[in-house]
Amino acid sequence: LKKLNARRSRLERLERYYDGQTPLAYATSRFREEFGHMLRAVNDNWCQLVVSAVEERLDVEGFRVGQETAADTRAWEIWQANRLDEDSQIAHTEALKLGEAHAIVWRPQPDQMPVITIEHPMHVCVELDPANRSNRLAAVKAWRDEDEGQCATVYLPDGIYKLRRGKKGWEQREVPGEPYPIPNEWGVVPVVPIPNRPGLLDETVSEIENVLSKQDMINKLMADMIVAAEYGAFRQRWATGIEIPKGADGRETEDFASAVDRLWHVPAPDAKFGEFNQTDLGIYVKAIEMLVQHIASQTATPPHYLLSTGQMPSGESLRAAEAPLVAKARRKQRVFGGGWEEVMRLALRMDGRDLDGVQIATVWADPETRTESEHVDAVMKMQALGVPQEMLWELLRFTPQEIARFRQMRSADALNAALGAPAPSSGSGSAPGSDSGAAELRSKAEAMGVLIRAGADPDSAAEAVGLNGIEFTGAVPVSLRLPEAAATNLETV
Repeated sequence: LKKLNARRSRLERLERYYDGQTPLAYATSRFREEFGHMLRAVNDNWCQLVVSAVEERLDVEGFRVGQETAADTRAWEIWQANRLDEDSQIAHTEALKLGEAHAIVWRPQPDQMPVITIEHPMHVCVELDPANRSNRLAAVKAWRDEDEGQCATVYLPDGIYKLRRGKKGWEQREVPGEPYPIPNEWGVVPVVPIPNRPGLLDETVSEIENVLSKQDMINKLMADMIVAAEYGAFRQRWATGIEIPKGADGRETEDFASAVDRLWHVPAPDAKFGEFNQTDLGIYVKAIEMLVQHIASQTATPPHYLLSTGQMPSGESLRAAEAPLVAKARRKQRVFGGGWEEVMRLALRMDGRDLDGVQIATVWADPETRTESEHVDAVMKMQALGVPQEMLWELLRFTPQEIARFRQMRSADALNAALGAPAPSSGSGSAPGSDSGAAELRSKAEAMGVLIRAGADPDSAAEAVGLNGIEFTGAVPVSLRLPEAAATNLETV
């Protein structure tokens, strides 16, 4: 809790800048007194754009769990059941703007699906093992409840403790139907950090951390420009050598009203008229553009996202302009992906799957900007290099679930085509040793080979064509070892 409270002021400051609720910096107290009423709403917020430029390229599309298609499908079911299509975007935004977010994974009941919630870094803190940063020692979630006051939940590898602050300090928070503490049968802290730019010694870093001072300078220049527009953007006239007449009340009167059909004239021979030039607001615009260019360079945000550069880039120039942002997004995918993979590993363990030694990979949408025709054309050229069909599907950004459906459709089409072909006939009957029986068996074997090459596993392919009980030897392309009774006089099969 001490660690959590120590970083609260920093996180609150980042939240204010992201939301555009920033004080006017670099301004004197006299300036605020004179013009504060004009400048309360002045804020040219660039922090949100810096975050959204990266976040919009971070879309999770699925998971690959070893070689198990069923596990891929189950992982995606858990993901969608917990509304992580939407909440993962919240997690990415919070991590980018505040330095980290967290996900808590738990299974309330043995027969329920695991529950995954996204948590704000002002509410959750994780303590990592200094000797091994992948080992989570403990975590706490703290918040204020309207009825119970300040509450906290402590997560340890062996149990979960729910507490509330009473008159004598922290005490047990009773929840009907729950033991105290709740046993943690998984042996790990079920709170997973999703860090942004993690370091070995320092805390994680926000993407807008180094933008804050430039945001303050931009706001000051905007305020100066507004004041200049109010008081110095119009030409001011002057006159010398004349006597200003006074009215009945003794006050000077203004006889020189400007209009299209009015002429100024005075009897004094030495009278002169002139004007002061208006303030050039362009100097403020140039200064603001310079600061915005600095923001673009330091955050790898494409210039055309921030400034109007005339004609929008396209083709190769667009790819070159967005290359730093794409590289940045790919780095975020690796870091955030590690967090999501740990989240899904925990969720699948709680769902009853043994994942010892199984690799889990997060499938991300392509962060690069390309037209669909360019993308498809580039992928299809890879086919000539021998790239497997399913890898081409992945490169075309199909999800693992869509690829599984493609595999099933292709297997069904291949089976229908193989079994629908007329078998050669050289006699009547279908006894195992007859020519027609051999032709029928050969046809089924060929159909099974088509299914296996289409991606079906051998046992399922054998069952589909009616060859239950055969043994698949694993030879290439397809070899069958038939039961002895069926193999009599069928050496050719």
